[in-house]
Amino acid sequence: MEAQQKAKQLYDDAYSRWCTELSHDKNKLIAKAIATYVCDELLEYTKESRFPMNSGESFHEPYDYDEYLLEVKEEILKL
Repeated sequence: MEAQQKAKQLYDDAYSRWCTELSHDKNKLIAKAIATYVCDELLEYTKESRFPMNSGESFHEPYDYDEYLLEVKEEILKL
């Protein structure tokens, strides 16, 4: 999944599950905060342990999962 698509998915999930304010602007900020928090937690997890996705073991082509998460986080902030 492309970073932009993943960012939209995380944002939409956070918005629909946890945003209960009456204002769309407040809900938008909350959803962004939750989605970026998820990215930060995953980044921290990859630093603390050997996460298979970081080495490309579970994919056909190796790539840096940390870079992907940083790109997702950037895309979330653009929403």
